[in-house]
Amino acid sequence: MNADGVTVQIDDTYANLAVVEMGTIATNTATSAGGNSGVTFSRSGLKNPLIAVAGSTSQVAVAWLQNAGSGTWGFNIAAAGGVGTQCKYLIFDNPPASNPNYGFQVFDSSGNKTFDGSLRYLRVVDMQVNISDGAVLNYDASKQYAVCHLIFGFRVWNQTGFNQVVASRASGGSVTLNYITINSVPGSPPQLNAALSSILVVDITNYGL
Repeated sequence: MNADGVTVQIDDTYANLAVVEMGTIATNTATSAGGNSGVTFSRSGLKNPLIAVAGSTSQVAVAWLQNAGSGTWGFNIAAAGGVGTQCKYLIFDNPPASNPNYGFQVFDSSGNKTFDGSLRYLRVVDMQVNISDGAVLNYDASKQYAVCHLIFGFRVWNQTGFNQVVASRASGGSVTLNYITINSVPGSPPQLNAALSSILVVDITNYGL
């Protein structure tokens, strides 16, 4: 977007991430701590995926490369709530080459699609680095938001394993961060280590989710 706030400039040297999949998925596995749950799934043919969660229930998601040869990626969503908790998610990736060949499209010198006007793109509203549990971020209440967790906030106790991770919930114009428990140990041991979160807040207004 140019300085006049009106003109959009697109060239063939950069491909922004676009929505390649979005929907709602139910958790199917209880965490070892009980009370909360998660779901793991995979997708193939992806290049640089980024997953965002958009529910009003506290959620956090991660993506990891399972098979570099086939481009298979795994995704995990953890949510506050028992098995069956509904989780809204979006997967962003390079613009797919298989879309219909019509409308406004831009290609690089090798014929790779770098822009397709029919796609929904990653619209970053805010980036927060080293943000803590309990933070409340307020934006335009007329819009819908999702959160990409780039660096996970967590608390680790003396016993092996992660006890809590920082999740997000988006409701109205607010994004709230809070801990959810992934596993538990007897008693209340002293905190051993902790890390803050880094997130992207994404505008998904009118994306149909």
